[in-house]
Amino acid sequence: TETAEQRQDMGRRFAEGYKRMLLKVKGDLPEEWLNLQSRILSYQKELNQLGIKDYQVVGLDHEEVEIGSETQGHGKGETVLHRMNIMGHIVHLLFIIVLAALPSMLLNFPVGMASRIYSNRRRKVALAASKVKIKGYDVMLSERVLCSIVLVPTLWMIYGLILFFFTNLDGPSLAVCFTCFPLFSYWSIMATEEGMADVKDLRPYVMRMIPSARKRLAALPATRKALRADLRAVIRHIGPSLGDIYYEKDVNWQEITTETKRLSTISSEITEETKAEGKKED
Repeated sequence: TETAEQRQDMGRRFAEGYKRMLLKVKGDLPEEWLNLQSRILSYQKELNQLGIKDYQVVGLDHEEVEIGSETQGHGKGETVLHRMNIMGHIVHLLFIIVLAALPSMLLNFPVGMASRIYSNRRRKVALAASKVKIKGYDVMLSERVLCSIVLVPTLWMIYGLILFFFTNLDGPSLAVCFTCFPLFSYWSIMATEEGMADVKDLRPYVMRMIPSARKRLAALPATRKALRADLRAVIRHIGPSLGDIYYEKDVNWQEITTETKRLSTISSEITEETKAEGKKED
């Protein structure tokens, strides 16, 4: 499994290599590149419409297209169980979202709304008084933090007073409730974070319940495999001409960037000279 650092390095190599190849062809991309680029964009558009990420496509080759489909050797009973498993995932995701919403509505939502309104007003005041600020988001974030520092314990005090005057709880019970407010607030933040992550994962499961979407999902692994093979073939073809970017395990990015800028300058000068000669001939 690749680490995040390795993926970042690979992406950087790909970007620098693509820049150099653009300079070599002077922006006139070969038809093979344009066709591959169009296919990749279409593939990404399909992923966006289906609400799925590229890494999730790997497991889709085990998905069924029709109930009782024999294309992958599964019986109808196994397919029905698979559909029930998807429904179980959907119910689980909805439960996590509701679980995250309950404490957040009581402990975090009022503070969040009040700090948003207050910080937005302070941002408008700062923008009106400044000649250099464009959006004033720095002011808004600072004011939101300061406002939350004041409002969070204030809200806990209000809830504590409500429990004291409008309930029959004794002193120890009130103390336990009050001291649990910070813990519940933290749990609600963590649950909300997980809930938002589950919201992003909810759409793919729902799409798998739609027959037309299942067919599109089932076609993605083959599309991804073909794109992967073609992209690797292009990289193997042009990679050796990139030198250290392609061959070396550790590269000096400062030297690579400087060389790319130098090639860009040379290419611009050649283009300008060509345009000047063309004007003289005219």
